[in-house]
Amino acid sequence: MRRVKDARHLDALFPVWRYHPFVTNSALPVDQADITHRRHAIIETTFADLIDGPLAHIPSGLFAANCAWLACAVIAHNLLRAVGTLAGGHHAVARGLPCAAT
Repeated sequence: MRRVKDARHLDALFPVWRYHPFVTNSALPVDQADITHRRHAIIETTFADLIDGPLAHIPSGLFAANCAWLACAVIAHNLLRAVGTLAGGHHAVARGLPCAAT
């Protein structure tokens, strides 16, 4: 069970907590299992960002074209993350727009 302060009620007289139960088959303690779960969620968001964006064009049928799309996707993703981190705030977790279907 994990509890976090509810962001909607930060100025409340008494703190408002939200509880998030989770079930796992891991032998890790609860706090470490929660950290592992959060890391997995970050990776899933990264994959979704790449698959919805430049990796939507793979496979193209040409190995060299696939390599070029992958290289461009990695560069664009890393630049987006670096600039978002420098900008701070909600930009740090911003996602790129999906590529238009052609």
